Amino acid sequence: MNGMADDLRRIIPILLIIFILCVVILIGVGILQNEDQGNLGYAFLYVVFGILSLCALGLLLFVSFAFLISWWEERQSGGYEFKSLIPHWTPTNQPIPPAPQSDGETRNQTPSVGVPVVSDNASQGNTQNIQEESINRSSHHQKHPTPQKSITKYSTSAQYKIFREHYNQAADDTSQRQAFRNQYNPIRFGTSNAMQRREDFSIDPIFQTANDGDYYAIQLGNSNQYAVVPRFDLTFQESSYGPGAMGMVFDCPQFNPQLRYRRVRVHQAAIFESQDKQTWKLVPGRRGQLQLGQGE
Repeated sequence: MNGMADDLRRIIPILLIIFILCVVILIGVGILQNEDQGNLGYAFLYVVFGILSLCALGLLLFVSFAFLISWWEERQSGGYEFKSLIPHWTPTNQPIPPAPQSDGETRNQTPSVGVPVVSDNASQGNTQNIQEESINRSSHHQKHPTPQKSITKYSTSAQYKIFREHYNQAADDTSQRQAFRNQYNPIRFGTSNAMQRREDFSIDPIFQTANDGDYYAIQLGNSNQYAVVPRFDLTFQESSYGPGAMGMVFDCPQFNPQLRYRRVRVHQAAIFESQDKQTWKLVPGRRGQLQLGQGE
């Protein structure tokens, strides 16, 4: 619904401009008609722009009413971020700097999402090179922080922790959500066959990119794998868990289908693959885990 409210918000000023133009032209034609009452062309134009003005006004009122309904539903289900009706450019927010690490912490950390795992039988020289590269990258980003559009391919567990904490903070505080979107540039997708799955759970879910989808996908470096988390304003309920396939994507301890959960936090992101950023597939064995919080 958030995507629908945003679309309606952008349409309203366009309809308002069209309505004002029609009214101005209608007034001008009316003045010309009074000066030359025998001219049938002015009379025809007056009727045409009168009809156009009424149509524009009716459409403007309809869209405004639909926007208010969408905004109210979002406000009831988790909080729609009310914005100005006039679209405007938003500058990129400053990135969140990596957490300071000691050499001991960095060397003891194990790779997390999207990181090649070095086996116990690997040579000590290769392991040391990877650890030193991680330390150099961390030192460079502390001196020269830059906005991220994805989670770096060689993410350390500390960098993944920053991503997870940033998401959970934005989930609780709406003022931080735009900074998260600017930092990680998530792609939104959803379950396109949720209605069919509502009737038959045996149908495999089909995940496709959609403006109103319930999932955020953040690319892991330059790979075709993505860390996936729920959208911020999601009210987690039975329709999300079953037909929306959240129960297949995430482990949801203590989920009760009779309750609704409005403060969902991520304990572990799920990992998806996508070759074209349009269709999505859960990587086998890479389900995420959610902390649903208190139900109501």
